[in-house]
Amino acid sequence: MNEKLVKQLLEQLQKESQDPQDIGKLNIPNVMLWMKTNAYESTTIKRVAKELRHLERNCNTSSPKDVKQFIANKTCSNARKENLIESYNIAIKSLGLSWNKPFYERRDKKRRAPKEESVQFIINHVKFPLNLKLKMSRDLGSRPIELTWLKVQDIDLTTGKTDLTGAKHTIGREGKLNQRT
Repeated sequence: MNEKLVKQLLEQLQKESQDPQDIGKLNIPNVMLWMKTNAYESTTIKRVAKELRHLERNCNTSSPKDVKQFIANKTCSNARKENLIESYNIAIKSLGLSWNKPFYERRDKKRRAPKEESVQFIINHVKFPLNLKLKMSRDLGSRPIELTWLKVQDIDLTTGKTDLTGAKHTIGREGKLNQRT
């Protein structure tokens, strides 16, 4: 009896670890609706839809094996390949299926900050609203989305201290605006 149970479990494990043979044509609006009901961010939904359309145009999306092969042969960065795999994985999950998704390791590059003269040149040659936004971004070291979330109540106009709401899963922080800004 134990041998039968072990045999059944092994067969079930093999079935689960195999890619589905044919999942049919992807219905991208249904995938987007599934993502919306599972509380995905709207920007994520748009990105996934765009990447699924790209996959549909360039390979047979009804076969996970073809998708894997297309992405493996694509000449792009591992980060782009990882995004394509994640998007296709969401489509597979929305159908209630599972598959063995390949793993692409993203290599982070060290970013170089522009020289102060270049930043100052850009700030001096743009008109008022963008000029102020660039000065604030320079002083606070904030992301553009963090500036859009900034309210007047978050800025102490006498001292220049600013409370920033963090983006990309970071903790909010405090910054100080230059007196001229």
